[in-house]
Amino acid sequence: GGPPPGTIRLERLSSAMVDFHTASHWVTHLSGSWAAERHVVSRRCAEGTTAVESNRGTSSHQHNPFLVLSEGGAPAEDHGRCFAFCLVYSGNFRAAVDVTESGRARVNVGVNPMTFSWCLEPGHAFESPECVLAVSDAGMGPLSATLHAIMRERLLPPQWRHHVCPVLINTWEAMYFDVAHA
Repeated sequence: GGPPPGTIRLERLSSAMVDFHTASHWVTHLSGSWAAERHVVSRRCAEGTTAVESNRGTSSHQHNPFLVLSEGGAPAEDHGRCFAFCLVYSGNFRAAVDVTESGRARVNVGVNPMTFSWCLEPGHAFESPECVLAVSDAGMGPLSATLHAIMRERLLPPQWRHHVCPVLINTWEAMYFDVAHA
């Protein structure tokens, strides 16, 4: 048989959707490749959709589930208004900025709908991933400090918040598994 009566199929799941009523929006995100992670990429949002997304099954060094929307140009380190959206999720994601013909923008961040489908049976729940939002009127420096504080004080497990975390060294590329454990 099929699903129980009253079951609904979720096909789109947003964690944050925010509208902006100013003109001239820029999106900044982080992309990269092996041994060249976290390049800062900024571009002007034209009318239509500007998106950063991944359908690889995980977020990665290629596309990070994070974007900054700034007003009037690429964000500066020490001045300008910018808004951060950081999806706390390591799976398929989509972060998009839709700009209307009048210059208004809508940021939509969540699970990538291209590969998402979930049957939700009556009496069950499905929670979207969290999205951390932050704003700065003084550029990327203070925005970055705010995001670091949020991650440290709210997302890290309490036992590691004020300690240096243990380090796992990934040696397979350098040593090709020729590693002796003491």
